[in-house]
Amino acid sequence: MKWHLIRVDRPIAFDCWALSRPTAGNTLCPRKFFKSFTGAVANGLPLVQSAVAAMIYLAVSSIFLSQAFLIWASTPSIQRTRNNRTMPLILAAIALVIASHASAQTFRPDRAAFFKSCAQITDYEKRDGVLIDLGKRKLKDQHIRTINFLFDHWERVGNEDKRQLAYIIATAYRETHGRLAPIREAPRCGLDEECREAAIARVLAKYARARGRPPKPNYALPHSNGRRYYGRGYSQLTLPENYRKADKLLGTGSLLYDKPDEALNPEYSRRFLIEGLLKGLYTRWKLSDFFSANKADWINARKVLNPGSPNKEVTAAYAQDLNRCLAEGP
Repeated sequence: MKWHLIRVDRPIAFDCWALSRPTAGNTLCPRKFFKSFTGAVANGLPLVQSAVAAMIYLAVSSIFLSQAFLIWASTPSIQRTRNNRTMPLILAAIALVIASHASAQTFRPDRAAFFKSCAQITDYEKRDGVLIDLGKRKLKDQHIRTINFLFDHWERVGNEDKRQLAYIIATAYRETHGRLAPIREAPRCGLDEECREAAIARVLAKYARARGRPPKPNYALPHSNGRRYYGRGYSQLTLPENYRKADKLLGTGSLLYDKPDEALNPEYSRRFLIEGLLKGLYTRWKLSDFFSANKADWINARKVLNPGSPNKEVTAAYAQDLNRCLAEGP
């Protein structure tokens, strides 16, 4: 009775493996269990239900390994002797469970070390195609509270790559003009929507001139439903279709689409910032397309939110600075 260890698929969050014969097989996704509990809670599933779901998966995983061992044990001894690869295969399956658990660990920053190393953040600006150092800005209490707030959610839904965390914080810093608060686009306009229409029209015209193209439609104007879908939140959620995508991601029905100002809610805002950049909410790219074991593309990572950004080097500079401040926590 000869069994083979094969990989059956590789979803975003976990690996699946199978102990398989040519005509039969069972599947084990060890990393799925280790993220199922925290992921379910983070996505709003009640704690008790999440725990039950996680325990069920643990039981199924145990049955998988037990079944594999029983098959080995029931194999005639003479055949086991001939096929001396069977037991190492079972041990390899167990090792995979342990290794998958280890690799599934989310990077958890040493917060004290981070705020000590990044007590000040260097501000940047791009002028005539050159990145300019504008000097350092001391982190205020608002910055520290928000970064801790983002760290909290990252530890529930993030991964092992601290560079992606650094890029997320850098994105929030850039999109909120260094305020690290969920704001409206063109914040100087306050609640004056006519002021915002004019400010966004000027920006669209400036970008159009630089590219030699007609300006894009002014998205600050009321949509056909009377609502305005300009940028809001830590990542400046913009355009009606992205508000719908964010509703789907958050499981909020049509709340954000029907009431765009709900995107200023810090809880919703941090979720569509972090989960959106990790899962590719805004464009066809996600952060893992630019950060992997053999890749670190700080500049083009801007494509996850704004593929046509003329200042992608600025966000990249912030992210690299923040990455140097991130260390694994105890």
